[in-house]
Amino acid sequence: MKLVLTAIATLLLVSACDSCRLAKRHIPTIHWDYGADHSGPSHWSILDPAYVICSDTMNQSPIDFNPHTIGPIATCANADLAMDYKPLQNTVAHWNGHTVEVDWTPSRGMHNNSITLKGKKYNLVQFHFHTPSEHRVNNRHADAELHLVHRSPEDQAVAVVGVLLEVVAQNVRLFDFVKVLHDKVNVPCAGVHGEEVAVDKEEDDGDEDGEEAEEEKDAEDEDEDKEGVFETQHMESYEDRYVDENQDNDTNIDDDALGVDPVPLVNPDSYFENFNNDGHSKNDLCHGRAPTSEGAVKIDVPLKVVNFAPLLRVLDKFTDRWVYQGSLTTPPCSEHVSWNVMQKTFPIGIQQLKALVALQGFNARGIMENRIPKEEDREGPM
Repeated sequence: MKLVLTAIATLLLVSACDSCRLAKRHIPTIHWDYGADHSGPSHWSILDPAYVICSDTMNQSPIDFNPHTIGPIATCANADLAMDYKPLQNTVAHWNGHTVEVDWTPSRGMHNNSITLKGKKYNLVQFHFHTPSEHRVNNRHADAELHLVHRSPEDQAVAVVGVLLEVVAQNVRLFDFVKVLHDKVNVPCAGVHGEEVAVDKEEDDGDEDGEEAEEEKDAEDEDEDKEGVFETQHMESYEDRYVDENQDNDTNIDDDALGVDPVPLVNPDSYFENFNNDGHSKNDLCHGRAPTSEGAVKIDVPLKVVNFAPLLRVLDKFTDRWVYQGSLTTPPCSEHVSWNVMQKTFPIGIQQLKALVALQGFNARGIMENRIPKEEDREGPM
């Protein structure tokens, strides 16, 4: 009898622990957003005592890179950034309520992607997106911004690599999971649950019937007639820079984007047109509301592989960059963050950008004042 009671008590204890874990997972945090209401950036510092630093004007991010900030605040680095990046294996993408994010916690024996600043190693812990960009160049946004967040195992210090994203007509394989996540959030029962995505390999769609093959041939003929359309308004084609050398470029073109001219980077007059023309999407952007439901936070997209090789190739392994000391751009706005923002842009497909905006809406913090002397944010001789 005693043994039975002990077993029951053990089961109840395990059940209670599971409930605690679930409760902790679903306890709502302090609500904050990017709107103009009482939850927006101008009120972050009063939402929670832990967020009080958000109102600081001395050491916050993002900043605008311009002749007045280059020198006093930020420095231009053109030396190789010490880094060790390899493809991520078996990770997960999700929408966390504020941004599309990919978290990375390597298992024992797995490789840690890392950068090294002033002799200190920082391991990659996650990457996420902002639409439009948070950092600006001469007071102009890029279409989006990618943040690769790193943390030091020594003292938990944070270093972020920021990449300004420029919209192009073609989809970019590195960001294929964004469209998959968008579709799964909007049609959660479609397809196979738990389906994994590889962002560096072309999936085999199987044999096509005669009608589909005919449509594909017609589309290819149409592509030939539109040859060069993807390169207009750009200094050069991104084809050789982000498509794997072993892949045919035509497999990486989104049919819906055919015939769409690339939109120039940071064109303020046509910014909303980068996404779509329906009033709902524009309204979400203007008012900082992410249209996605809270239930979408629980939806994950497993990723077999995330291959950073195209990103590193285009950005010359994070060589040319702006360097400064700032903060996290979201609550709690923790400071002493080492920022490395790339001077070169990286492409994102227009359909992928639309998917991002549909998921996260407007999620960019405004420009913050930052008066740290330049001597404090130098990495050393450049």
